[in-house]
Amino acid sequence: MSPTYSAATLLCISSRFKGVDFIIEAKQLGCSIYLITDIANREKPWPRELLSDIYFVDEQSETWNIPNLIKAVSYLARTTHFDKIIPLDDFDFDKAASLREHLRVPGMGESRVRFFRDKLAMRDKAEEDDILVPDYAHVLNYERVKAFTSMVPPPWVIKPRFKDGSALYKRVSTMDELWKVILDLGDDQSYYILERFIPGEIYHVDSIVHDHEICYSGVHHYGRPLMEVVQNGGIFTSATVEVGSSTEQELLRLNAKVVQSMGLKYGVMNTEFIKSHQDGRYYFIKSSGKVGGNYLAELVEASTGLNLWREWAKIEMSEADDIDYNCPEYVKHPAMVIRVPAKNPPALSNEMQHAAIVWRQVSHNHVTVVIRCKNHDDLNSVKEEILNSIQAI
Repeated sequence: MSPTYSAATLLCISSRFKGVDFIIEAKQLGCSIYLITDIANREKPWPRELLSDIYFVDEQSETWNIPNLIKAVSYLARTTHFDKIIPLDDFDFDKAASLREHLRVPGMGESRVRFFRDKLAMRDKAEEDDILVPDYAHVLNYERVKAFTSMVPPPWVIKPRFKDGSALYKRVSTMDELWKVILDLGDDQSYYILERFIPGEIYHVDSIVHDHEICYSGVHHYGRPLMEVVQNGGIFTSATVEVGSSTEQELLRLNAKVVQSMGLKYGVMNTEFIKSHQDGRYYFIKSSGKVGGNYLAELVEASTGLNLWREWAKIEMSEADDIDYNCPEYVKHPAMVIRVPAKNPPALSNEMQHAAIVWRQVSHNHVTVVIRCKNHDDLNSVKEEILNSIQAI
């Protein structure tokens, strides 16, 4: 028998077009939903019939002006009490945390959110809890940066602490390159970290967490590092790791340590690790308390039948009403997401046909499909069949 939830009022924040399934599920659970998004998303197909209202922020920066946002939401709160404030993307976690702190709404505040947004904070916390991370330094004190480069050989990577996106990472191989990048950052230098570049295989673990306990975790492997795909182009893939393999078992163990270390009480989590080509060890890269991008939610749903957005909505309501959350039963099937860049996406989509395809999206510059197979060995052979059929396009 399904639990009965109280009629909560949610304020969802999404600077990009994301989280429609969350909104649909929350509405089905009896919530009233208000949405704040960027004006660039005005024409996106939001389920407006499910929303109590929708508001648009007209600013040039995706970070938005937080003091102005606080004033605007405080004005709305004069007539509407918000039980929860839900950020639907990485960029929105800071906004939601600031609003929660100011309005005293339950949920992660600014300090806890740092472990899911700030790459420096999450590395400090992981290292404190004996989780292996790449050698790193805060781009702050020049003497410490010099000490880091004297001990850690190049190449290095400079990453923004708060912004997610591999396109923003800069790989440098010499001191001259490094200091040019640092000096070009000007007053924004302290918003970056410097890290040892580790060639290796990138994995991500997607989890559902309730009351600090992991209800579901799925281990997946990027075919090529996302940084390489974003900066150099080409085909992107991510596939489930074979169930019961030593790789899966080790990453499930490490993921459990990360969940405990970062202190996520409830919600969904996407965590990345890299297996070094040099020493064979797994290093923690980053974690976020959200549904992973790049069609990873579709990959999980194809593999298990679990819709991470909808489960997240159920967990939020369970927490609000102090009701036990029960994760649906699932079986892990081998699955893979394949994203192919295209000059003519509709024509490419017509060529990408296979019985194993269970989901497809055609966008303005690429075609993405998700395949599901009966056994793990078939994944790569099906992928090659699909890609070989489009080589002439």
